[in-house]
Amino acid sequence: MTETKECRQCPNGKNYEHYSFFAYEWDVKKAREITAGRQPDRMATPDEIRKYGLQVDPPRKDENGATYISLFYTNDEHLAHIPEEKLREPILFAPIIVGGTTSYVLIDGSHRAVRLAREGKNVPAIVLTPQESLDSFILRKFTPADRRRMKLFPKMKQSKGVKK
Repeated sequence: MTETKECRQCPNGKNYEHYSFFAYEWDVKKAREITAGRQPDRMATPDEIRKYGLQVDPPRKDENGATYISLFYTNDEHLAHIPEEKLREPILFAPIIVGGTTSYVLIDGSHRAVRLAREGKNVPAIVLTPQESLDSFILRKFTPADRRRMKLFPKMKQSKGVKK
């Protein structure tokens, strides 16, 4: 019998999955529920995935033996065992509005995106609306005063029934 090595990147049966980006955090499971059944908004090309900063090109060593990696770490062992059906699942981008500026954060699917991009394939993507992003955003870290000061999702409220 072969021993299965546990992969930190794979879902582990917990009832939640979240993505943190600095002080911000999204409930990925909630975002997936909100977008369930939606067709991808677009197909991201390998070059777009590379420009986002994902490690499309495998890390390589320089003449001194140092390895340079991107800001977004890619676990190459994990890439090898992503199930084919999971590769068809769209990646999720969430807009975040801070100080009147909208930016987009990849909250789900970075490893799927890297694997498909390394294979030269386009990546199906869904871009959440600002309301969907806010509804999957975990606000418990921010007081109302924090949100006002940071202008975090200004003039928007989470939909009723969304856990903060």
